[in-house]
Amino acid sequence: MTGRTQQGEAQDAPDHRNHRHQDDPHESGANNRAVGTRMLFENDRVRVWEIVLEPGERAPFHRHEGDYFWTCVEPSAARSHTGSGRFQVQQYAIGQTSYFSYPEGEFLVHDLENIGPSRLRFVTVELVEPRRADA
Repeated sequence: MTGRTQQGEAQDAPDHRNHRHQDDPHESGANNRAVGTRMLFENDRVRVWEIVLEPGERAPFHRHEGDYFWTCVEPSAARSHTGSGRFQVQQYAIGQTSYFSYPEGEFLVHDLENIGPSRLRFVTVELVEPRRADA
């Protein structure tokens, strides 16, 4: 089952050229590797995060890199901004899952705001270390 997505331009997109690093939530988010509201598990291979947002709550800008996937556990609608001023609005469905892979040196920085009427909850799994070859 998939959700619906809408993309557009943010009306109040910041002008990144005229802001100091600490004033720009997108740029400071490039150093924020907490991709959820709570870490559920971590070892040398994976990090498992939960993100829970009540209606109107917003997760700050954060950085995704490497390989990871998320699954929607409690569905709602959300808006996500990137530093370019673009945003995406999506209605998530229970069980909806997406996988992303960023080569070394590439990453995504975005925020997430619950704009729906109910709690939004995801489980996100970051693959920290490549799979070891079987000996």
